Amino acid sequence: MLKFVMYVSDACPKMLDDQEQMISDLIDIERTAKHRNSALNITGVLLVDNGHFIQLLEGYEAEVDELLASIKNDSRHSNVCVLMDEEVSARSFGDWNMDIFTLDIQPELKSSDLHRFRDCYLANEKPNAREVATWVRRLITHPEIRFQGAAAC
Repeated sequence: MLKFVMYVSDACPKMLDDQEQMISDLIDIERTAKHRNSALNITGVLLVDNGHFIQLLEGYEAEVDELLASIKNDSRHSNVCVLMDEEVSARSFGDWNMDIFTLDIQPELKSSDLHRFRDCYLANEKPNAREVATWVRRLITHPEIRFQGAAAC
């Protein structure tokens, strides 16, 4: 069974207090995730916004659960909260291997999709995995938010 998980978490204080540490840790997270998630056949994206993470993962249940347990034990994350955990019939990010997107560098990215998504959550009308994936895929089409890894240093 394929499943889709979306969680939010906070960056550790050390990352929040030191921009160079944040970049270094994001480089390491991206490198590790690309290798490990490829081996586990997990796809998805990581969004970073002012010290907060939003990650979308998809893959087979056992592997996603294993990865999520690892993330919860990663000292770079705190306050891990799973917002969505549902079965899906197909991948939405089959062509994405854990790329990182930094939203805080483009605060003017306020689309009607972003407002609709926020308003649904505020009204407690939870979108399904397909709707979330569609929203995120629209958001990450902005090339200026793609994390540049070592080039960011």
